[in-house]
Amino acid sequence: MRFAAAASLVLIYYQLDWRWLRLLVRGSSQTVLSALGHQTRSFDAGGDLYLSVDDTAFCFTAGCTYAALILMAAPFYWRLHSMWAANVFRLGALALLVQFVNLGRLSLALHLSTKGIPWRFVHDVPDTVLHYSILIAAVLGALKRDGLGGRVRAQVPAASARG
Repeated sequence: MRFAAAASLVLIYYQLDWRWLRLLVRGSSQTVLSALGHQTRSFDAGGDLYLSVDDTAFCFTAGCTYAALILMAAPFYWRLHSMWAANVFRLGALALLVQFVNLGRLSLALHLSTKGIPWRFVHDVPDTVLHYSILIAAVLGALKRDGLGGRVRAQVPAASARG
């Protein structure tokens, strides 16, 4: 059921533009990079959102928001026997935590990229590691809470008494 809910939420994700969240992520990244001493300028071109960092333009897509990751993980953080309000609070905390980590990841990637480090190392590798880490933790945690992820214990035969 959780996997079906995750798939449904991802389908919904692709139906939305996420412009408001892309603007928020771009603006937050711009603030961090400006504080680090970079020259930044945000601009739009043909519906795409860009941030220029030291004269290098970076496009902010819906993928930059981590909204898909949050929606994919949400059903696995939902606790079936908890109150609705507690679940909403938990998902809100998850979204804030993921966005905070994402802001650090993006800001660091943009900062290091302007220093000449290849994009695949500063963006793609950390992005993949974070996605898998968050999703694996979510799925394993849900399996454990649902009673499906218990440890398998080896059966050791008892020593027989010899007389």
